[in-house]
Amino acid sequence: MNTLRHLLLYILLGFSVGSPTLRATNIDSLKRQVAILIEAQEAVELMQTYNVLAEHYYQVRAYQEALPWYLKALEVAEALDDRPRQFAYLDRIGEIYFYPYDDYNQSLAYLKRAEELGGYAEGTEARARNLSRIAEVYNVLGAYNAALEYQLEALRLSKSTHDTASLALGHRNMGVLYWDQKQYKLALQNFKQSLAFYQAVGRRPQPDSLAAWRNAYNVYTGMASIGAAYLELNSLDTARVYIRRSLRLADSIGHEYGVAYSEGLMGNVYLANGQYDQALVNLKEAIRTFQEMGLRREWVSFSVKIAEVYTTLGQPAEALRWLEEAEAAVVDLDAPSILRDIYKAKAEAYEKRGDLSRAYISMKRYVQYKDSLMNEKKLAQMVKVEQQYEVRAKEEEIRDLQAQQQASDRRFQLVLLGGILLFGLVIGLLVWTRIRALNRINQLLEAKNEEIRLQNQRLASSNEDLRQFAHVASHDLREPLRSIGSFSTLLKRRYYDQLDDQAREFIDFISQGVSRMSTLLSDLMAYSVVGIHEQPYEEVDISEVIEGILSKFHKEKRTQGVRISIQNLPTITARREQMTQLFEHLIDNAIKFRSEHPPEISIRAKARPGNRYEFSVKDNGIGIDEAYKDKMFGLFLRLHHKFSHYQGTGIGLSICKKIVEQHKGRIWIDSELGMGTTVFFILPESPLAQPVPKSARRKERLKTSV
Repeated sequence: MNTLRHLLLYILLGFSVGSPTLRATNIDSLKRQVAILIEAQEAVELMQTYNVLAEHYYQVRAYQEALPWYLKALEVAEALDDRPRQFAYLDRIGEIYFYPYDDYNQSLAYLKRAEELGGYAEGTEARARNLSRIAEVYNVLGAYNAALEYQLEALRLSKSTHDTASLALGHRNMGVLYWDQKQYKLALQNFKQSLAFYQAVGRRPQPDSLAAWRNAYNVYTGMASIGAAYLELNSLDTARVYIRRSLRLADSIGHEYGVAYSEGLMGNVYLANGQYDQALVNLKEAIRTFQEMGLRREWVSFSVKIAEVYTTLGQPAEALRWLEEAEAAVVDLDAPSILRDIYKAKAEAYEKRGDLSRAYISMKRYVQYKDSLMNEKKLAQMVKVEQQYEVRAKEEEIRDLQAQQQASDRRFQLVLLGGILLFGLVIGLLVWTRIRALNRINQLLEAKNEEIRLQNQRLASSNEDLRQFAHVASHDLREPLRSIGSFSTLLKRRYYDQLDDQAREFIDFISQGVSRMSTLLSDLMAYSVVGIHEQPYEEVDISEVIEGILSKFHKEKRTQGVRISIQNLPTITARREQMTQLFEHLIDNAIKFRSEHPPEISIRAKARPGNRYEFSVKDNGIGIDEAYKDKMFGLFLRLHHKFSHYQGTGIGLSICKKIVEQHKGRIWIDSELGMGTTVFFILPESPLAQPVPKSARRKERLKTSV
């Protein structure tokens, strides 16, 4: 159907990018400015003003008003010898002469002039669009070989730049070209490729609402064209799906032309299905809209379909009336394809009426137009042109690959030569750098050795200070305590019966305080000397350590019913004395903080990844409140006063934590009040091969600072 081609042209004109539309006051101001610029002979500003006015009218589809402004702009551009602007104006003027003026010869003349200036086009995409328009004009004029050559060249340019929009336009025009030759399958293939490209463009972020709107129109055109092709191939169900989609899309974006065109296509579907009444309703509605829009080709093409309906219904006179009106409407147009369809329909109507002589005349004219448009020779020539294009495209592809290979070889040679030179340079630089690095390393080693020597001196001094502190705690601080204890005991022994109850209580308080202070000093001294006296690491069987500790608790086991179970205790590399301290404190706590039940203590160990062991000491004692779990390893920490009847200084777990960290391990507690306590700690099989934990390093720094 010829209307399909005009639908595509309408879309091309309707959605070309232009400047934003102007207000009436701005238009009047620009027109007044034109006179001033002409008088002042400001050619560049005058051309720009002409361009703004022309683009405004073009944007609002007032093509008759746009054309004279484009012609004036072209005249100034030629006077200025501005080749890029000449190309743009020639191309746009040729487009407008093609549609809506239908002046194909004038259109072709301007478009061909633009082609001669194609080297000045703003990008390959503009050249490809110009060639596509020339192909469209040749197609309407029946010069199908020339149309095919231009369209294939336009596609080649579009493919070279990978311009999706130009590729979509090229395949759409190729589809129209095949359509006019009634090669509907080939037309359908190109329409589908065009729609796929436009949908790909639509999925990208659009720069503005106008661009999104324009792409929606292009998608509509693809859907409508595919529906028309399926209709000609008699795939009515598929055709109906695409045509209805296109109708909904056109209505949603306010595309009056598209709504009318899709209504007409639905009329053709109804005609093919034998629904003649509905077909007449749709076709007449489409014709009415196109007549209001002044689009002759469109309403004439659908008038031929209405004539076909009336001929089928046995009303040849009504069919001929519609055909006579259609023929009169296009008699001044160079439209051989439309006249071909009109004379074919007239021949069928005359035959239906029984007027065989007129039917013969109409059929003869139909054959003449048909042969002028296409015959076997022309079709063979078109196939040959297309084959030549394919061969040329393959040759260009081969040349490109060869050029790429040669460039790749040259790059490889340069890279190889540069690599050799660079390798030599790098080797020399490495040798020089190595020598400098060795000298620098030697200097750093000397400085580091000096730093280590000074650090050892500071550590030795710190350890000596700690030893002095231990001596003071062990002797000097204990001496006055012993005096206080001795005299308070002497007072109690000699004068206890002579004192009243309050004085006796005071003496008891003194004795108890001396005892607690003595115990506190002992524990503090034990904590401070952990790690000072360098004890050797040796293989320690933890089971033997536990057995040695249990012998000290023989009395408790007998008097308090203490039960201790051990299982899977390994042999590790450690300091034996500290392991004894560790387990002795944990077992003592388990017995000391017992519940009303006899103490039950379970000591276990299990292997962990990384050559480590996880130990656990579990009891059934009073447990620890959740609020105290994170504080239990602090110095001198004792639980709430309700547990004050339990003896102790609160330093035992601090000693345990210090021992574990010095063995590069960690310790934690899992407990619930009233449900017992489990102390977990992880020790490496050999701390000599383990990295020092951060917490242990902080402790060592703290010890050094003390």
